[in-house]
Amino acid sequence: MVRILFIIGFLLLTYTRVVAQAVIPPQDDVDTDKWDVGLRLGADLSQVGLQNWSYGGQSSLAIGSVLDFVARYEKGNVLWRNNLKTEYGFQRLGKASGNSLRKNIDYLLFTTAYVRKLNKRWGASALWNFETQLTRGYNYEKVNDRETKKFVSTFMAPATSTVALGLTYSKWPIYSFSLSPIGVRHTFVLNNFLAENGLSVLPPGEKVKVDYGATFNGTVEGDVIELVKLISRLTLFSDYTFIFSKVDVEWDFEIRMAINPWLASSFTFQLRYYNDRTTTRDDGTEGPAVQWSNKIKVGFVYQLGSKREKKKT
Repeated sequence: MVRILFIIGFLLLTYTRVVAQAVIPPQDDVDTDKWDVGLRLGADLSQVGLQNWSYGGQSSLAIGSVLDFVARYEKGNVLWRNNLKTEYGFQRLGKASGNSLRKNIDYLLFTTAYVRKLNKRWGASALWNFETQLTRGYNYEKVNDRETKKFVSTFMAPATSTVALGLTYSKWPIYSFSLSPIGVRHTFVLNNFLAENGLSVLPPGEKVKVDYGATFNGTVEGDVIELVKLISRLTLFSDYTFIFSKVDVEWDFEIRMAINPWLASSFTFQLRYYNDRTTTRDDGTEGPAVQWSNKIKVGFVYQLGSKREKKKT
């Protein structure tokens, strides 16, 4: 535990130094009037009830929640975007599954991108992406007609942190594309049981893995039509050892459709591929695999903060 705390402390100090030198704007640049802050809270509910139903299926109840916080700063030649997003949900299945309560969505994502303009479109940039989950996760399978669960994840096990320095081409805040030849990615499995038994994404006994490579980050955000918004984020990472021959992919895609100020529907799609991570596939085999999830939701939404109108820069 002391070693884990030491590693976390060392990384935080390292990141703080990088941020202090390359990311945080000088005090003269800070102006609260230039901040655009927004908070989006959502909750959705779905329920299926069956009794003596001859067509198959089982009863279920699913509840989900989302928190999406965005803080954008713009002044002069300084652009700074921060985004914290987390989703959490669970479902209770019917008697056929023992009325079990299972987590069906859980992730925490934080991104920050600081850009100092060189001209109208190009700028020098520093980026940090961090991703993990909040609570324990399990894989479920049936053995001898009995359902079992296998502990596979928890907070910081696994977790991914990527820091990158490079150039960004953007039309703020609609889109930005960053190419970073200098990047470092940390993969964490900071749970003793998962790490020692090799039950997560790293080999047995390994808790932290460091890769150095080049990254590409692309973000697109804007209204497709009135009341329909598209948000897409793509991150590509290639280790210097296998530059461009092996690429890790993280892609998040979302379409939001407002029904009224309190109701909204959305479609989200997430895709992950890590060429050096061991994943238990649906067929029981292990190795690198394309991981994806999608959700279609209708639920309650509450928003705080006002968004600036997009500038035609």
